[in-house]
Amino acid sequence: MTGRLCALEVRPDDAVPALARWNAVERLRDSGLFDHVALVAADVPGTEALAPWAERFGLDLFLGDLEDSAARLLACARERRCGVVARVLPRCFFIDLELVGAQLATLEKGEAEYVDLPLDFDVRFGADVMRTSFLARASREAPARFRGNPWGFAEASAARFRIETHADVPIYDRASFERIREGVRALGPEPPDPAAGPPHPYRLALEVLPRGGRALDLAPGNGTGAALLAERGRVLAVAADAAEIEEVHQRGGARVELVREDAFELEVQPRSLDLAVALGALEHVADDAGFLARVAGWLKRDAALVLEVPLLARRPFLGIPEPLSPAHVREYDVEWLLDLVAERFRVREVYGVSRGAYLEVERARGAVLVVAEPR
Repeated sequence: MTGRLCALEVRPDDAVPALARWNAVERLRDSGLFDHVALVAADVPGTEALAPWAERFGLDLFLGDLEDSAARLLACARERRCGVVARVLPRCFFIDLELVGAQLATLEKGEAEYVDLPLDFDVRFGADVMRTSFLARASREAPARFRGNPWGFAEASAARFRIETHADVPIYDRASFERIREGVRALGPEPPDPAAGPPHPYRLALEVLPRGGRALDLAPGNGTGAALLAERGRVLAVAADAAEIEEVHQRGGARVELVREDAFELEVQPRSLDLAVALGALEHVADDAGFLARVAGWLKRDAALVLEVPLLARRPFLGIPEPLSPAHVREYDVEWLLDLVAERFRVREVYGVSRGAYLEVERARGAVLVVAEPR
């Protein structure tokens, strides 16, 4: 099998009106880089919403394994007799086709199974480029938490695979940044996967929450994390969005107390919490130092804060300090974040987050996770 497949991995909630203008599909379809281009999705209820988009773009819609992303991509590739797969998200309308072509060339001229990009580069501008042998091994060997995330498995278990980093990446100017940011704003934030289990930081949080203790979840997402914490203690979950509140309620039920309020206007009794969890929250706050000071005041002296924030990718927008996401007030670098946290907390643990894998902080790609206690 020698053909190339571009697999555009989609979910039903990707089918938003703005995708008609801001998408990577047509450019990839017409690029000449691939023998086949297909929309690929898990075979779950709601995928019928994707059929009109497949028809619009003139592509096949391949439905595969419910949970195993590697198995799904592998089945699509084998059906089309392709040995190389470039996996892309349709929302990444800004994808650099020249970069993707260079990644494909790097893969095909050597012995690598998977080609990644430098840690400080925003990987959404390229593709996940791999051989089907990588997908077969990832499907066979990945533990449960990586079944939907073979690229995270590759980051966490790099020694298992032949991985090569394509180091020659582009740099874009301010005008390109503003144009791309306009499209990111039009598409809106990527919705959380409703089928996803609790993010890994909640399992760390569960270890530090005393049985019967009180926890605050400042960004509960789909509610699986709050429900996990509620198995051990009392949980207060805060969300401003009615749909998010309903989803958290469905998963947590009576075990989770829900408050529909802006988390940053919240009032909590001082020294009343054993745990505060803030995943993807601090980057939305105008006064991050002031907010951390408030959280520190809510926590008991021996309590814990579990905090995760996005890192600002240095490239491709070298020298531009604003985040590409208009929803973020800021994004961080590791040193700045640790200095900020240290003003009110003692840091216990620090992890680098890379494609969903929690690793040494030096290997951080997209985010940093900090576990700390109030001073």
